[in-house]
Amino acid sequence: TMSALRRPRIGTRAHVSSASASSSSSSSSTGVCHRCRVSLSPPFASALHSRITRAGGRRCDVVAYRPATLELGTNSVHGTTRMPLVIFAAPLLATAMAAGNDILAMSTLTPPPSPTDPSASRYCVTLSKLAERGYVVVALDVWPAVIAPPPLWRVPALYEATRALVACARAGALQDASSGEPLPFHRECDIFVAGHSLGGAAAVCCGRTTAGVSAVVALHPTRCDPFCPPRPRHVPCPMLYVTGGSDWLVRAEVSRSMMTADDVEVHLVHAGHANMLGVTASVDGAHVDQAARDAIVTARAKGSSRSQASPSPELYAALVDEYVRAYQS
Repeated sequence: TMSALRRPRIGTRAHVSSASASSSSSSSSTGVCHRCRVSLSPPFASALHSRITRAGGRRCDVVAYRPATLELGTNSVHGTTRMPLVIFAAPLLATAMAAGNDILAMSTLTPPPSPTDPSASRYCVTLSKLAERGYVVVALDVWPAVIAPPPLWRVPALYEATRALVACARAGALQDASSGEPLPFHRECDIFVAGHSLGGAAAVCCGRTTAGVSAVVALHPTRCDPFCPPRPRHVPCPMLYVTGGSDWLVRAEVSRSMMTADDVEVHLVHAGHANMLGVTASVDGAHVDQAARDAIVTARAKGSSRSQASPSPELYAALVDEYVRAYQS
């Protein structure tokens, strides 16, 4: 029951618009979002590499997205420029999931050459939108030793990488690789985990087995049962599952089969598996925020909700924001 979990706290966060943001001089920044490579303290880097190779991976690259200036990260939940942290697990697939969405060729780490280029769909669009909402978002790519089907081994590799990054965050061992400065988040609390597809399965595994995770958002997650033990009672973790009515790669029933009585679901009626990779478009921010808020409120009250909202990177970012903000300290 929810009483056994961390009780939700309702807060608000000012949404950052491009009109109100100042530009950054860094080539890896936009007016509202700064992107940097992340370095780990040596002991943690060694431990991460060891975990990945044991699970069948070759290496793990890490980047971070955050508001371009710390002032843009100020939110009323904390009243400070120290921001909540979201660790995001993205899968690597050797085949295209949808037209123009070959994740392997379109790495989480590589921004599109143009935000309006339809061939440049990448996770970084959604992650940037989430950073604009006042989060530090750490994204990881686990590169396989051999790219060959079936991809099931990638769940353990992503799971191990995600757990390792949680440990790094709790120890304050994540730094901007260029400046050497620690990433500006609350290392004592407010560490959230999200993931998509195989990364969603890894996020669920991490939440079920790793202390220190405040909440999990699993976006169109595939099954993780072969790789993850049942939820331990001593690691309670609120979880949101986002499923799609047009997702033919991971059907909603597959994702739901992993849910427990404490988990909640938002079902996006019109969403396919790769909609969060879509190119950002001109959307009504207030409408997106309201749609996400309605979906989350209903899901919390009834255990699940159905949304007719048009799927977009902005909507996925808003869903993550609306869900995890209630669990911030």
